Amino acid sequence: MADQLSPPFGTPIIASHYCAPGPDSVHLIITRERSIGEKFTVTNSNGNIVFSVKSSIASIRRHMYLFDASGNPIVHLRGSIWCDSWKAFRGQSAEPRDLIFRREKSSLFQLRTKLCVPGK
Repeated sequence: MADQLSPPFGTPIIASHYCAPGPDSVHLIITRERSIGEKFTVTNSNGNIVFSVKSSIASIRRHMYLFDASGNPIVHLRGSIWCDSWKAFRGQSAEPRDLIFRREKSSLFQLRTKLCVPGK
């Protein structure tokens, strides 16, 4: 696979085909849907959809789903309301075997975000 471009920032967490070969200008559009949640759309400089995010607020846990331009689920983010933590899973899964990383606040006065990536 020598003809593939290497990611600009090292090893990708999700998949290399979601990495751009260089800097790209993107725009974020946020729309609120009544009592369902929020929808975020990320477009490139040509106006093409790159990613979309749908969130749900009708749950004890906060759920956000990241989709690619074709509507395929890439990541399921599950947040806890009780503590400041998030878990990222592959696709729409919430199974422990599909955990990609988790983000937790390690202390009350944390200066930097800490990501815990299993197996890394």
